[in-house]
Formats: sequence, C-alpha cells, structure tokens
Amino acid sequence: MSQSFAAPSATFTEIAVIRWLRDLIGYANPAAGDVTTVWDVGGVTTYGGAGSNTTAMMLARENIAPGTMHQGVTDATRMHIVVPAGIGHYSVKSALEWIGCGGRIIEVPTTGYRYDLATLERTLRERRSEIMAVVAYPGDSRTHTVENLRAVHDVTRAIDPRIWLHADACWGLMCAFAPELAHKIAGIEDFDSVTVDPHKVMDPLRDVRAPGPRPRVAAADLLVLGPDHAGGLRVRPGHAVYRHQGVVLGQALGDDARPRPPRARGPHAPPPHHHENLHRSCRRQPPPAAPERPPPT
Repeated sequence: MSQSFAAPSATFTEIAVIRWLRDLIGYANPAAGDVTTVWDVGGVTTYGGAGSNTTAMMLARENIAPGTMHQGVTDATRMHIVVPAGIGHYSVKSALEWIGCGGRIIEVPTTGYRYDLATLERTLRERRSEIMAVVAYPGDSRTHTVENLRAVHDVTRAIDPRIWLHADACWGLMCAFAPELAHKIAGIEDFDSVTVDPHKVMDPLRDVRAPGPRPRVAAADLLVLGPDHAGGLRVRPGHAVYRHQGVVLGQALGDDARPRPPRARGPHAPPPHHHENLHRSCRRQPPPAAPERPPPT
C-alpha cells in the first residue's frame, strides 16, 4: 500500500494476489505494464471482512453522491442498502454507521435463505430513490446458502443501473477454486465489488484480508472492484490505500514472469485438502440430534 517508502516487495505481492483473484472472479485485468498506480489494480487488501465490506460501502456512497468523502454526507436518505432478512452480516450495517450514513438497512424477505426476487423487485421500485446498494451473499455465514447472483443482478439493473451491487463472498468465492463448484457463483463477475476471505477454507494466515471493485472490485480479506470502477472511481479510502504519483507498480509482474502463489501450485490449483474443505462447506448438514436425557429419578 505505502509502496513508495515501505515494503515495496509486499506491494508487488499484493498486486499479484489481487490479480489472481480478479481472474478467478471473471474481472478483466489490465496488462501488467499498464498498472502504474495502486488505483489501476482493482482491489485492496484490508484487515478483515468487515474492513472490506466497509470499503465497498464507501465506494457505493461515493458512487451515488460523488465527493461525499471530502464534503461530508448531506442527504443520508439516499444511502439505504438492501440486505436479505435474517442472514445479513452485521458488518454492512456497522459500515453505514462508520461512514456517516446511519444504519439505514432495508431487509427483504427470503425464500430458502435467498432473496425473494418478487419482493426484491417491488422494494427496489417503491424505494428506488433511497437505495444506494444491494448486498448479496454467495455463501452467507449462517447457512452457507449461495445467492442467485445472476437474478439479483438482472432485477437490480433493470430497475436502476446506478445502484451499487456488492457480493459479500467471504465464504462462497472459494467455489471459484474448484471447477465443479464454480457454477454456484455464476454472475458474480457482473457485481461492482466483491469481498473475498480466503482464511475461511483455504488455510492462509488469519490476518490476510482483501476487498476489490470490479473494474469492478475483489477483496482477501480483499476487496475487488469490477471493470466499471477499477480504473475510474478515484475514491481514496483514507488509511487503506494511498496514491503515489510517478510510482510504477506492476512492472515486476510481467505476463511472463508472475510470481507463483504459495506451494508453487498456481492460482487455480489449491492443495487437495482445500477441495475437501470446499465441498464440506457447500454441504449443509442438519444439526445432530440432541442426546436423550434419562428420565428424572
């Protein structure tokens, strides 16, 4: 992050990891030689999933009200976010409070732990002028149910293409590492930002996190940005990312000389036990029956 004066090698490592994750998500990556500032990477490493989701909500806020970071919030009634009722993660409401929007959550009922799409559509139509973002969970932390991302995207974009779409994929993005499970997160590549949390099932150190905007964004906890935002949305999330003019990032990451990920297995080939973890986390098992108590004596 502070590449010009601290740990430049670590900066290049972060860039490589974010580019691998963007590739897994389905976001386009610029040629390595075109990455001239941290703003061209399309993602950022944060201190945790909550940090990644907070960064994503800051991006959503700046998207609906450009300049808010410098001028302050002037109309918080435009800054509601939509979440699935009962399974939304605490961090998105906290994020709204931390960034000055207030805890403006709109809960939409679910069917089978996924958005009820008819109700989602009606809510977006009725409250369109109040909504800055829709949050979806590809593998929520309570049930591990993967949202119908393509349908949520299509419903939202049809009503208002300005609404920010954020996928909190702390659990579900790991399906991208297993070809037989990747179809479960189809549509994630069309979201504006994605939070990724490899420590859940991939066994990296616990304190590695990242968020990314798709240009759109990916996050490890990473925040990854989608294709429409990675190079154009110049939001400066305070301590999270600093921009250094004239510093060329990524020249050491040429297409023919990318550093290899841990264990030299390549970004698409995690160790076999990771596949076991992925499959285990995708199988929802009923809770074990409580042991019978002996009758009172």
